[in-house]
Amino acid sequence: MIKREKKGREVFISFRGEPLRQVAGWVHEYDRFWNERLDQFEQYFKDKRKKEKK
Repeated sequence: MIKREKKGREVFISFRGEPLRQVAGWVHEYDRFWNERLDQFEQYFKDKRKKEKK
């Protein structure tokens, strides 16, 4: 992600954002996946609680 290039006495440092964008996309997919699953889990227990009150 970080590139260092030395030319004589100078060192040039640059940032490559593409690898970070790939990681962010991967994390976003898992974030969405787990949020959906946890929402379903929460709804299951809400429905179960309603049935028990009847």
